[in-house]
Amino acid sequence: MKSIRKYSLLIDLLEGRKSVSFQEMKECLREYGEVSDRTIERHIQELRYTFGVEISCDRATHLYSINKEESIGLDALLRFIHLFNSSELLLNCIKGKNKALSYLAFESNNPKGSANLEPIYSAIVQSKVIAFDHENYTKDRISRHTIEPYLLKEYNAKWYVVGIFSDSGAVRIFGLDRISHVSVTSETFQKTEQDRICNLFDNLIGLVYDIEKPVMVKLAASPLLSRYLKGTPLHFSQKIEQETEKEVVFSYYLIPNRELQRLILGYGSQLKVVHPQWFADQIREEIRNMSALYEKSNIH
Repeated sequence: MKSIRKYSLLIDLLEGRKSVSFQEMKECLREYGEVSDRTIERHIQELRYTFGVEISCDRATHLYSINKEESIGLDALLRFIHLFNSSELLLNCIKGKNKALSYLAFESNNPKGSANLEPIYSAIVQSKVIAFDHENYTKDRISRHTIEPYLLKEYNAKWYVVGIFSDSGAVRIFGLDRISHVSVTSETFQKTEQDRICNLFDNLIGLVYDIEKPVMVKLAASPLLSRYLKGTPLHFSQKIEQETEKEVVFSYYLIPNRELQRLILGYGSQLKVVHPQWFADQIREEIRNMSALYEKSNIH
C-alpha cells in the first residue's frame, strides 16, 4: 500500500513538471520518513520493470523526466493510481465514522461479473488457460469456451476479458457480466501475442475492432461541445484542424465502428461527421431510421 502511494507521488511530481532533480524526488517522499538515494533508485527501477514506466536522467542537467515514448505502461499505471486513490478516499470515509459517505453518490446498478475479476486476473498473471460458460444474447444460448486470457479491459463501466482460442489463434472478447462458472485450468501458455493484443485497441473507441486499417475521421463540433472535447478528448489522436466562431473541426486517426457511431449520435446536433463521406452516410442513414421510427409511432 505504501509503495503505491510513493509511486503516485512520484508520478504526480514528474507529470506536473517537465523535469525534476533527484533532491526534489527525495523531498516529495519526505512525509514517509527519511529517504535514501538508494531508495529513490529502487523506486525508479520498480516503476521501469514492474509497470513499464521509463524515468530518464539527462546527464547534462542531472534532471529526471518520464520518457513517454518508452513508457508503455504509463496510461495503465495512471488509471490504477486513480482507482487506488479513489479506494483510499472511501476507506478514509469509513474510518471517519461520520456522514462523509452521504456526500458520495454512486450508480444504482451493480453490474454482474465483478466476482470473475480476481480469478481471471490471476490466470492472466500466471499464464493459465481458463474455461467458462458464456451467454450469447443474439443467439439466445449458453456455450462453453476455453481461451488463453491476455487482458482485462474496462469500457463503459463494464469489464471484458480479451483472449485467444489456442486452436485457431482467433482473438475474442467476452463481457464478464455474461460469463459464469469460471475455471482456471492447470494448462499454461506462452504470451507470444501480448503486443498484438495490447495494440488492438490503440485505434479504437470501445471494443469492436475490424481488420480494416485506421482512417482519418473529422468531426465538426459546436462551440459549446468543442470546449468539452478540448478538455476531454474522444481519443488520444485528437487534433484541432480548423476553428471558427461557428464550429471546431477535430481530426482523429482511428477505425470508425459502432461505438464511435453511437457516441456521435449521442451528441445529437452538436456533432457532425465531415470525413470520410461513407461514415457520414452511415450516420445519416441511422438518423433517417430513427426519425422513421418516431414518425410511425402512435405516441402523442
